[in-house]
Amino acid sequence: MLNAKIAKELKKLKVKTVQITIDGPKEIHDKRRPLINGKGSFDTIINNVKEVKDYFEHISIRINIDKTNEDKIIELLKYLKNERLTEGNCSPYLAFVDVSTEVCRDIEINCIDIKNRSKYMEEKVKEAYEEGINIIKYPTPMYSQCGAVKPNSFVIDPEGYMYKCWHEVGIKTLAIGNIKGNEKNKNFDRYLKWNTFNPLNYEECKNCKFLPLCMGGCPDKTLFKYRGINEESCTMYKYNLEEMLKMHLKAKLKKGFLPIPVK
Repeated sequence: MLNAKIAKELKKLKVKTVQITIDGPKEIHDKRRPLINGKGSFDTIINNVKEVKDYFEHISIRINIDKTNEDKIIELLKYLKNERLTEGNCSPYLAFVDVSTEVCRDIEINCIDIKNRSKYMEEKVKEAYEEGINIIKYPTPMYSQCGAVKPNSFVIDPEGYMYKCWHEVGIKTLAIGNIKGNEKNKNFDRYLKWNTFNPLNYEECKNCKFLPLCMGGCPDKTLFKYRGINEESCTMYKYNLEEMLKMHLKAKLKKGFLPIPVK
């Protein structure tokens, strides 16, 4: 639905960045993300991204990954490169599908665990770089891992319900209010719990040398264990930092930004 007409309206409202998700090359994406009439959505999404590029400062193209499409990601990246959607203000990045609630528990068998994600990222970043596509991200210290624990960050659903975490969208009992003005103080204790999240309260985080790159990982997985989701929330850098740094430096060297050799 993000066509030029809507993008023009968003620009007037001072929306500067957007994220678009793609689930693999056309044949995979269209099976996983069909329109309500059964037709695929891949071509529409790609055409819309091209159409709206000039309306935003940055377009982030999130590529969803699990065991069912992991072997096709380089193919997709090469396609995006040919369509000139890996340059300028468009940047693809790799993201992994998670089990966030009981509703999606049935996909757990297809999810990739943190250690295998780390190895996968290491391999695919190298492969992409060899194809002239740079998806290498330099690890930097962060204030928080997620918007859910930032005071002015909210997710708003089509009915106006406000949530701190996008894992909770649609579960109205977890909403913290509604932008229409009613239910202002709903779940205020929960709102405070999000905003006072501190990874230093957890021993495994307090004693971890990767804490500045992670700040506790996904706060949802740490704060609300009652969901029954048993998954490590650590950063992938815990397992691949050395190799990712080497690749970043090699990329800089190739561009002539660094005068030193990297083994």
